[in-house]
Amino acid sequence: MWVAVLISFFQVVDQGQHLLELKVTGLEEPRGQLLIAVYDNDVDFLGDDSFLLKKVNIESTKDQEITFYLPSGKFAISVFHDINGDEELNTNFVGIPKEPYGFSKARGTFGPPSFEKASFVMPGSPSLVIALE
Repeated sequence: MWVAVLISFFQVVDQGQHLLELKVTGLEEPRGQLLIAVYDNDVDFLGDDSFLLKKVNIESTKDQEITFYLPSGKFAISVFHDINGDEELNTNFVGIPKEPYGFSKARGTFGPPSFEKASFVMPGSPSLVIALE
């Protein structure tokens, strides 16, 4: 078992992958899931074509810690707490989210931040905290 873990670790290191530790705070409901999308360019940012998508089941309101291995480059993360499990960020009639959400490195004031404002560079950002709003 440990041999397989070590081999996997060294394969990741050999492929130029870098560890990113993400902490998501502000969970208010102990149900549903977090949908975390990692984007590697501004064209796809907040669209359906993310570089990486992770789903994390939520069973408590404790902070969630998620680990990613990313190649070198510029990335931005969006996350939302899909409380009802429909895999969509539910909004009210004027488009304001009804489920908690957040972004790496930025907050949206009147709408989501740009890719540039939410982006970070790997290597160089070993940990991020996203506080859900």
